[in-house]
Amino acid sequence: MSFIVKLCLFCFVVSISNISIAQQNVFVVDIEAGALRSEFAKDFLNKATSTENYKNGIAEYNKLRAEFKALQDDAKTNGLTWSDEQKKTFNGQIEQKLKVVNQLGGQLESARNSLQGRVIQDLTSDIEKIVQAIIEEKSVDLLMNSKAVYFQKPEFDLTAELTEKLNALKAKKQ
Repeated sequence: MSFIVKLCLFCFVVSISNISIAQQNVFVVDIEAGALRSEFAKDFLNKATSTENYKNGIAEYNKLRAEFKALQDDAKTNGLTWSDEQKKTFNGQIEQKLKVVNQLGGQLESARNSLQGRVIQDLTSDIEKIVQAIIEEKSVDLLMNSKAVYFQKPEFDLTAELTEKLNALKAKKQ
């Protein structure tokens, strides 16, 4: 076969496959975002982060950051007049302060991630039921994680619908 005939045949096959794909009901959802935007998650995280222990951790972190910034400001203002010994002392202080700030910041971030994981774990069975209902309601042929998709039109994203249904379920349970 000539190149032109092969090219035409290839284009025909590709266009037929595109038509069949276009007729499929393909949607995306970000289950994690849908769950964490729900009222259940907001209430849970607000309760967990309003404990005295968590508040003290945040206050300590903010205090350490302020001290670190004060050290930086002092270096900007007075650093040119310091002796080598003063510079060495300052560098030791700034390194120590930075280490403590990063360590506490990591602990707080880890605690928050753990709390978010608990929210998703607690909602897993409800999420599965809601997603299954949405699949049946919309005759979904393919449901993909929106994080794995480079582009989708907003009307194909079911994340907001998941959040709405989780909120409705929470209201129903109360």
